[in-house]
Amino acid sequence: MSARSAPTHEVRDGEEIPTAVPKSVVAYITQWCPDCSRSRRLLQRLGISFQEIDIEKVVGAEDEMRARNGGSGKIPTIVIGDTVLVEPSDLEIRRALADE
Repeated sequence: MSARSAPTHEVRDGEEIPTAVPKSVVAYITQWCPDCSRSRRLLQRLGISFQEIDIEKVVGAEDEMRARNGGSGKIPTIVIGDTVLVEPSDLEIRRALADE
């Protein structure tokens, strides 16, 4: 008898929702950035727990972000497990969540 692995996503209202929860999700953002707001809303809508770090308010956060993303100052930078996404589209975030 072969074991089946649990599905990593389900479809709700025509939208693919990841069901596997990644080890960690960190979002480096600013309050004024529209792409940051879009990424935040997506993660919230998907029910993903994440740590939000405002690089303009948290001392050292921008340096930490740049160390993780290869030196880029672009936001949002989303870290999902070991995957680092810089200015990701919603599709890129969904794919990274599904891969975790």
